[in-house]
Amino acid sequence: MILYDTFDILARAGIDCPSKNGSIRLTCPICGTKTAFSITRGGPKHGWFKCFHCDDFKGGAYDFFNIYFDKGYNTKYEDEQEKINLEILDFLDISKDPVERKACYRKPPELPKESTIAAVSKRDEIYRKLFSLCGLSKRHEKALKERGFTEDNFKQYRSVPPNTKLIMNQLLSGGYDLHGIPGFFKKHGNWQMSYMPSGIFIPVYNEQQQIKALNVRLDQDSANKYLFFSSANMKEGCESGTAADGSCHIPGKLGNDLLIIEGLLKADIAHHYLPETNIAGILGSNSINSLLELIEEKKITNVYIALDMDQISNRYVNKNMQKLKTELNEKKVYHTDLVWDARYKGIDDYLTRTN
Repeated sequence: MILYDTFDILARAGIDCPSKNGSIRLTCPICGTKTAFSITRGGPKHGWFKCFHCDDFKGGAYDFFNIYFDKGYNTKYEDEQEKINLEILDFLDISKDPVERKACYRKPPELPKESTIAAVSKRDEIYRKLFSLCGLSKRHEKALKERGFTEDNFKQYRSVPPNTKLIMNQLLSGGYDLHGIPGFFKKHGNWQMSYMPSGIFIPVYNEQQQIKALNVRLDQDSANKYLFFSSANMKEGCESGTAADGSCHIPGKLGNDLLIIEGLLKADIAHHYLPETNIAGILGSNSINSLLELIEEKKITNVYIALDMDQISNRYVNKNMQKLKTELNEKKVYHTDLVWDARYKGIDDYLTRTN
């Protein structure tokens, strides 16, 4: 029985939403970033939303109501869902025993059967072969130099190829098995490579320096500047490797001390200027759980947090960082925030401008 969806809550909260179907972009009601809030009307993902700036502000009707009104429920648990459902019914002034209303979207089709993600050693092998078949454009070389990289450093990156046919021929003729490799799927019985907009392929490393996933920094200006190379919801495809191995990027070694930086390129730049420093790059403030597992597993005793200076006043980011700090306190792990000259937004800016 369908009682309400996220659009009902948006309307009741006074948030205007176009009546068109498909993916709709709005100003995020939490962080205020224009066009960062995406919500889908129609199809199997009707009512699902995500803010590409807030990172973990995403989900369905329960999640929106919970976070927008700061209710503090854990929507993963059934008893919590029952509580928030009652609050939403009261908010929308809906009877608890309503007449069933017709669904406003068609029955979701069955999703294609995905493959189980391959071991990281196999992903590393395929991605390194893929990189050997791709180049780095002059435009992207220039962009990386402007970020502070030298020619030796940016050799680890590649430009997303505009045409994948030759690459696929090379991979298949080389006998490479693409089952379980995020970014590859089958169409009409033939292996295909997922389409990605123009951008830079960034390897996501684990502590053994194996490539467990690929991230893409898009050339185009958009609310979501970074995308993962994935073939989720495609026949014999699978999600990005970070879904299986956590979302921390380790550009070098690990030790008792750990410097936490938000952003892959920022972590790589910091590793370039601070090669002896143990660094973990996180892919958004919602990577906290993976980070905590890493800290506990490696028995890390000292944590240094280096977020961008403009995020000090960002309520939503601070909320996630506070969760990290609370957990570190409980684990008795020393932690502190790094602060630098406010003229430099991120630690990468500070390091490239002062070295």
